[in-house]
Amino acid sequence: MFVAYEISFVWSVSGYVSTFLDYFLHYSANALLFYTNAWCLDYSIRTKNKAFYYCCLIVIVIICYFMLQFLVNEVLIMKGMSKPIASLKHFFLLGGYRAFYILCLSFGYWIFTHSIETGSKINKLRTRQLIQNKKKADLEKALFKTRNAYLQSQINPHLLFNTLNFLYNSVYNVSEKGAEGIMLLSDLMRYSLTELGGDGKVELTKEVENIETVIAINQLRFDQKLQVQLITSGDFSDKRIIPLILLTFVENIFKHGIILNTNFPAEIKIAIRDGDLYFSANNQVNQAGKNKQGFEIGIVNARTRLNATYPDKHKLKVTQTDHQYTVDLFIQFD
Repeated sequence: MFVAYEISFVWSVSGYVSTFLDYFLHYSANALLFYTNAWCLDYSIRTKNKAFYYCCLIVIVIICYFMLQFLVNEVLIMKGMSKPIASLKHFFLLGGYRAFYILCLSFGYWIFTHSIETGSKINKLRTRQLIQNKKKADLEKALFKTRNAYLQSQINPHLLFNTLNFLYNSVYNVSEKGAEGIMLLSDLMRYSLTELGGDGKVELTKEVENIETVIAINQLRFDQKLQVQLITSGDFSDKRIIPLILLTFVENIFKHGIILNTNFPAEIKIAIRDGDLYFSANNQVNQAGKNKQGFEIGIVNARTRLNATYPDKHKLKVTQTDHQYTVDLFIQFD
């Protein structure tokens, strides 16, 4: 459009029309200067010394532009399509004016495209910020609901432990096994009601101890016939974790798994490797209990808590087939 405008303007003012080759060669040189200047601007603004780099680049570009224009004129003179250059002064004055004109247009083009690109980046950042704010608001809302549900379900701990202590003393002389079960349950409840630290976490060793307690309680229920293996490795001493998160996955084994099969024992692995936590639970699926209400509620709640506490620092994979259920959890500790 610009080329058509210039040719039409010159023809309307002076009636002059040149050949196609003349237009093609000269406007190709002008287009090269136009887009090269825009590239130099883009490159220079990304450097430390913007003005210095741009001045160096544009001087080289203008020198190349004059050399190209001189070469174009020589080609046209050889083909008899242009008159010889009157003088070098005339050549440089005319070429300098043309170069300045093209550079001004190129500046305008660069400013326009750069403004659009900058506006697009700003819009993307705003959109990203809105998405992050929405996620944060959703997490805060979910946290509020969780806290509210927790407050609604709280039981006075003194009343609870006094009652358990009474039951333990009453049952001990009748059934040591029953008394042991009450004591284990008391330990588990005490952990569940433990006041958290300022980081909202507990020692990993405490979480593992209570997994052992849950296994022991269920062994009492089934007369020590449960086929459950707990395998631990690594140093847990200085690690902290959100409470009951691993216990949730272990609890699902006893609720929905087959745990009496000697040929396929349920397996729980907890390991610290390179300072990070690796947890896995694997068990046979109880087909009769697959459709029980709440089968997935624990997993959903666990995902929510993990996303809130360890964003981008954990991986939770739950795999279920017709006969097997596997949970793999990785947590990167700071």
